[in-house]
Amino acid sequence: MSLTTILLAAVLLSSASPGDEERSVEGTLVDQKCAPFYQESAADLPAHGKRCALGCRESGYGVMVGRKYISFNSQGNRLAEEWLEKTTKETDLRVVVIFVLDSASQSYTVKSINNPRE
Repeated sequence: MSLTTILLAAVLLSSASPGDEERSVEGTLVDQKCAPFYQESAADLPAHGKRCALGCRESGYGVMVGRKYISFNSQGNRLAEEWLEKTTKETDLRVVVIFVLDSASQSYTVKSINNPRE
């Protein structure tokens, strides 16, 4: 089991039942290259910008929830890049990520990335 699966399970699967389930998590979209810095310095996360995230696109993306980082799969990376390209936000890249979870295999697929409700 990968570290990503373990982290995702800890954050999202606390009440899972058999079969596919749709879950959401709110956090901050960040590229994998910058994620380790923000795990240590979460207070600086709102300053992480769209320009940096797009510039580090080759590293992939994920969502930071508190100090936990959940890496995206290839579909999640594609959706993250699309969200970044269309958002008007330059910093404070808070998002709601919808996952489809298979609790039997504890795997997930990113279904959508949206702006949080304010």
